[in-house]
Amino acid sequence: MSWAAVMIGKTVITWPAVMAVLGALCAMLATVGLYLARGLDPREPAAVFPAAVLFALVAGRLIHWYCHPLLYTGFAAAMNAYLTGGFSLSGVFAGTALAVLIAWGAKLVTRPGDLLDAMAPAAAVGVGVGRLGSLYDLSDRGKFLIGDPELQRLPFAVFTEQASGGEWRLATFCLQAVAAWALALILGWVYLRHTRRMLRSGEKVGGRTFVLFLALYGAVQAVLDSTRYDADFFRFNGFIHMAQVLCAAAVFAAVVWFSVKSIRKNGFRWTHCLCWLVTLGGMGLAGYMEYFVQRRADRAALGYALMSGGMALAALAAAILCASLREPRRSREKAPQADPAVP
Repeated sequence: MSWAAVMIGKTVITWPAVMAVLGALCAMLATVGLYLARGLDPREPAAVFPAAVLFALVAGRLIHWYCHPLLYTGFAAAMNAYLTGGFSLSGVFAGTALAVLIAWGAKLVTRPGDLLDAMAPAAAVGVGVGRLGSLYDLSDRGKFLIGDPELQRLPFAVFTEQASGGEWRLATFCLQAVAAWALALILGWVYLRHTRRMLRSGEKVGGRTFVLFLALYGAVQAVLDSTRYDADFFRFNGFIHMAQVLCAAAVFAAVVWFSVKSIRKNGFRWTHCLCWLVTLGGMGLAGYMEYFVQRRADRAALGYALMSGGMALAALAAAILCASLREPRRSREKAPQADPAVP
C-alpha cells in the first residue's frame, strides 16, 4: 500500500506517483540544460517530451502489469489508472527511445544521437529522484534482512512493516538512487567535456554518451535488481529477472557498438580481443553468481561481490573501447596569420 499525498474527492494521488513526476521533470530540465550548455536548440528535446511521457507511461505500466498481474484486477484496470500502481523502468526507457525515433522520422529531431546523449545523464538524475518514491510504499526492498544495528539506517537499510511487526531490509531503492546520481555526474562530465572536444575537431559524436550509459547503468542495475524481493520476473519461469536480462543485453550491445566504431577508426588490434574476452568472462561470472545466490543465500555477500566484479569488468571493457574513439592529443598548429598591411 502506498502513502497518499493528495486526495481530491475519490481520486488519490500517492507519494510514489508524485516522486515519479518529480523525477520526470528533473530529467526534462536536465536534458534542456545540457542542450543549452552545448549551444544546441532546446526546442528539439521539448518537442519530444510530450510523446516521451505518454509512451513511457504506457510501456512502463504494460511491463509492470505483465510481471505483477496480481497487483491489478485486470488488464483494463492496470492501463487506465496511472495515479496508483507501479511502472517498470525498462518500459519507461523503451517508451522514451520510441518517442525519439518517431520524432526523428517526423523530422522534429535532426540528430537523434545528440538528443539521446543529452538524455542519458538526465535520465540518471530522474531515475535517482523517482527511486525515492519507494520510501512511501513497500516496493524495491532487498531480499535480505539487515541485523547489524549500525547499518539499520538509510542508505543501507529501511524499516519494512509486515503483518508480524516489521523488519529492517536492504534499502535497494536508496542504493539505486545513489548509484544513478553517481552515474549522472560521470556521464554529465563525459558529455560536457569530451563531446565538446570532439565537436571542436569536427568529429561526429552522436550516441557515445548514450551507449556508455547503457553499459554503466546496465552493469550497476543488473546487480542491484538481483537483490530485490519484488523484481520483474518473466511469467514463464518466475525466477529470471527481466531487468537483469535487459541490462546484460544493454552491456553486451554497448561493447559491440563501441567495438565496431573502434575497429573502423583504429583498425583491428589485440586489445579488441582482450576487451571481448573480459566482457564475456565478466558477464559469465555474473550470470553464474546469480544462479549461486538464489541457491546459497547464506553466502550472498560472496556471490554479490563476485557478481559486482564481473559486471564491473564488462563495463570497464566498454569504457576502454569508448576511450579508444577519442582523438589523440596533438600539438595544435597555429593558424596562419595574415601579413600586416604595408603602408
